[in-house]
Amino acid sequence: MINITNCAIKYIQYLPYITDALFVTCIISILCRPYKSHKYSASYFKLYFSSFRMHFIKVFALLTVMCVLFQPIHHIIYIKPGASISDRFLVFRRSIQKNQLQNMHDSKSHNMHNEQYKSPSTAPYFTTPLLMLILSSNKVFDLKSGEYNPKNIVQFIYHIIFHKFYMRKITIPEGLSSFQVCQILETTTYFNGTVSKIPDEGTLAPGTYIYARNTNINDMLGKMNRDFIKMTNQIWSKSKQKYWNNKQNWIIFASIVQKEAKNFDEMHMIATIFRNRLDKNMRLDADSTASYAITKGKTHISRVMIKDTKIQSPYNTYVKYKLPIAPITNPGYEALIASINPQPSKKLFFHHRSGTIITSEKFEDHINSINTIKPIINHKVIKKSASNMKLSKPKYQTLITKSYKP
Repeated sequence: MINITNCAIKYIQYLPYITDALFVTCIISILCRPYKSHKYSASYFKLYFSSFRMHFIKVFALLTVMCVLFQPIHHIIYIKPGASISDRFLVFRRSIQKNQLQNMHDSKSHNMHNEQYKSPSTAPYFTTPLLMLILSSNKVFDLKSGEYNPKNIVQFIYHIIFHKFYMRKITIPEGLSSFQVCQILETTTYFNGTVSKIPDEGTLAPGTYIYARNTNINDMLGKMNRDFIKMTNQIWSKSKQKYWNNKQNWIIFASIVQKEAKNFDEMHMIATIFRNRLDKNMRLDADSTASYAITKGKTHISRVMIKDTKIQSPYNTYVKYKLPIAPITNPGYEALIASINPQPSKKLFFHHRSGTIITSEKFEDHINSINTIKPIINHKVIKKSASNMKLSKPKYQTLITKSYKP
């Protein structure tokens, strides 16, 4: 069975020659007369075209062409920018050959057939005259380079005429700095160019974007900026009650909420606490602002130390009252919604524990909540036998808070 499969794989590359030979034979049979008569009367052609042989030839020719034109294509075809006509033919011929090989081999022989695919293909052209005309007609059809993902040759012809490119996706998470967004785009293989200028914080909209191969990075950044402006304008115009006098302060506030919160519910709670602090002329004391004052968004600090909170910077809300001078990240839709009109309350302090947020009204309650002694059980198992297992003794750890007051 293995020998039969290998033999079929070896000779499958000659299938286009067989189909082309049959196709040309059918055309010649149609054009050539079956008898030696030098006169073409109407009755002669009527008799000839109604014969069983002619019907068989026409059906066979039609099936041959249909089998070739609708042959499945299971991969992406990429035409490079500036590719010549011969290069386009070579790409398409290789794609057809690769598709024929993929239909036959299994995953174990994948490397062997890739070597055959990399060698120059010699698939004939007789079965794709329309494709030859289109690929050589730049001025008529305005062909463009790019990736195409057709299901068959007919769909490939339609895609290259009407510029139906294969679109890729990229997701930009919320809370990334503009520097980090540019890093993601530059390390993505299918973008073209380099970043001319890193955008300001609070100007790029996070989300999932679709793009074609060889899209310029600066064009993608421009689209993200336009989407952010559109998103903020919609939220600003639809909100009936706004806490903020101008849009820039709202975006700055939302960027801090984005970095401090872990989910949408926490965003509302943290936005409320930060509003209460602003109303009482208190410092925000946000770790994310101290972190940005050090890194400018280029790296991430897992834990802010007390010495970090003393850095003199217009971004550090441990030393600066009110809001920073500019956003510290690119906030998402949820952070903007939670920050557009934060509701007042008596809560002024918060901290995270075990994945949840704990809020307090007084500083003393906040300190006591942080310094609560809780057992941390070590789950290391001492296995003496298959039937005798027990946990080690619990260890205790005291959480120490920072020695400062707002």
